[in-house]
Amino acid sequence: MPQVALVVDDRPENVKKARIWLKAEGFLAEAAGSLAEAKRRVLARQSQGGYNRIISDMDLGQGILQKHRALDGYRFVVWCRKQGVTCPITLHSSAFSRRIRSVLLWPIRKHAERLGIQVQAKSKIMAPPSRKFRHK
Repeated sequence: MPQVALVVDDRPENVKKARIWLKAEGFLAEAAGSLAEAKRRVLARQSQGGYNRIISDMDLGQGILQKHRALDGYRFVVWCRKQGVTCPITLHSSAFSRRIRSVLLWPIRKHAERLGIQVQAKSKIMAPPSRKFRHK
């Protein structure tokens, strides 16, 4: 039975990159483009043993008209831990690679890390398989 990962990102190009990366790691990747869809998928898969890995964008739907959704990915990964999800979870955002915004996001990063959630810059997580991050 293949290992299954969930990729939560509202941008199809990021999902495509993550699928390539995960396939190279031996995972079958499922995708969710919204917070609601991601929660539905996690709950549905729990009866099958859950996911083996979750990778989520922090700023789902971020944009001028959707600022209230800027932290949906963060809320999702915290919700996962509260639901008892124990697989490795990586939260990524391009904001973590920008020094100024990175400082502003420090409390979020620290809270996530206390929950056992890895926080990465998007450029690292979406790198080609030869440069990819490996989580053991």
